Amino acid sequence: MGNSGAGLGGALDSILASVRKTNRGVIVEEGGRHGGVGANLAALVQEQALDDLDAPGGRVTGGDLPMPYSKPLE
Repeated sequence: MGNSGAGLGGALDSILASVRKTNRGVIVEEGGRHGGVGANLAALVQEQALDDLDAPGGRVTGGDLPMPYSKPLE
């Protein structure tokens, strides 16, 4: 559709092939749930492979917490 997954380096094609083969999709990412790469990836899978899914896609993410950082390293 509108977003072809440009910038994923061809990974989207592999992900969609796996979804079509297994009829399942789970996205795991270390970052928070909102606004991350996993959210965009889940949207692309829903847009492009919805009919292939036998169940809703799942997401496993880190908590929506402030990320610790070191001021001297920033």
